[in-house]
Amino acid sequence: MKRVEILKKVNILIEIADNREFIDPIFKEDVEFVFGIGSKGLSPFEYMISGRAEGEEIIESIESWKLHSLFDPPYIFFDTPKTKDMFFLRAKVKGISTPSQREVISALAEASRCKGCCDSH
Repeated sequence: MKRVEILKKVNILIEIADNREFIDPIFKEDVEFVFGIGSKGLSPFEYMISGRAEGEEIIESIESWKLHSLFDPPYIFFDTPKTKDMFFLRAKVKGISTPSQREVISALAEASRCKGCCDSH
């Protein structure tokens, strides 16, 4: 059985909603990335999915102030209503594969770029 691990390409369905039923999610998208290549190590989201098997689904409640920091490097971009204190994240591992060397190099280059977090570049 394939599991999420370092330098594997992961395809995952990510949903973020302000309700446990995921009715009208504020974000719902298939996301594909190379796992574990962030410049600061594993992101909190990567820790959540580490070791998960293909087909496995997780649901977590997340405080609103922690939501955007889950994804570093940022694989997804979304706006959240400022009036909510808690959100729910559902992630389903749809596929795990071995990336090509080109995909790994491209992902490393992307992860090392400054994404507006500083003024030095």
